[in-house]
Order: sequence, then C-alpha cells, then structure tokens
Amino acid sequence: IHPTWSPDSQRILFNTTCFVGATAADGREVPSDNKVIGEQIDKKMDLATIRPDGSDLKQITTGGGYTYAAFSPDGNSILHRRIQGPKSLIAVMRADGTDDRMVSDEGNINGWPAWSSDGKRIVFSRRVNERFQLFVMNRDGRNVQQLTDATGEFVNPRWSPDGTKIVCGRRLGDMNLVIFPAPK
Repeated sequence: IHPTWSPDSQRILFNTTCFVGATAADGREVPSDNKVIGEQIDKKMDLATIRPDGSDLKQITTGGGYTYAAFSPDGNSILHRRIQGPKSLIAVMRADGTDDRMVSDEGNINGWPAWSSDGKRIVFSRRVNERFQLFVMNRDGRNVQQLTDATGEFVNPRWSPDGTKIVCGRRLGDMNLVIFPAPK
C-alpha cells in the first residue's frame, strides 16, 4: 500500500507485509491500539522498492512499523512514519534503509509526513488536544512550527510542486480538502 515513485521513476517505494505473516487477512477492521493513525497491521509493515515492470523487489526495512514513506526530491533519503509501541514518530533514512533517525518529538503522536518540493522541510500532522493539526519542521527535526489551530482534524498534508501551497484533508463532519499558503 501507499506506493510512491522515486524521483527518476526507476523504482516504486511501498509499504508491505509480504516479508512477514499478516493479520486480518479476512478483511476485518483491526483498529489501532492508540486509536489515532492506521491499524494494527501497520506494526507489521515494512518498506520495499520494486521496478515498474515488477522485477527487482528489494526489502528496505525489517521489524515492522514503517508506513507513509516517500523519497526525498533528490532521491537520496526516505521520509516515513514509524510506529514504536504506542508512539507514532516521523523519521528519515538513507534511500537504502540505513541511518534511520527520528526527527519528530517522541512525546507526540505524529503522522502523514511529506517533503517540501525542495526537500528542506517536512509537513506532517500532530495530535494536539485530541485532534490532528498541521506542523512543519526542517528535515533534521528543528524549527517546528504549528500551521493550524482550528476545529476539525487536518490530515495527510502535501506540498504543491512549486512549494507555495499545502493541501490537506480536514475532518469536520465530512472530509474536505483545504489549500493554504505554505510557510516561507
């Protein structure tokens, strides 16, 4: 699930349970134990890449808990969400899966990370007062700024290719798309 292209279109990065046995194969809803992001099966997800023709499957991670991944614009890094027990953290690793390091505050529940178009910043959702709000930080986790503080939950943000706007889903009764200027 959650496939994304490498910047050169030569590989597809995705989450998979193909390297371990998966639960909920009968299609049952399996809620998360922290009831905020994803399902229990996320704990078994690893990252892999494959060529567009289906050849050369490569496992990038082991141990599970890797989701919502994307290559950096230069293709040298992978941004992802990492589940560790009840925590949901944002991390960055090299494109080969080495040097995985947490960049978000471990005291929070974070999800849905996305690169800025220049690869220098990350936009993501963070649980604040029982609802998700948007935040942005430098790729090393510094200079965290809250972008939203409004009713509803702001999820799955994405930067525009020109870096001037951010689009996200807003849960407020229904799900709506919201577009607003990106921070400078």
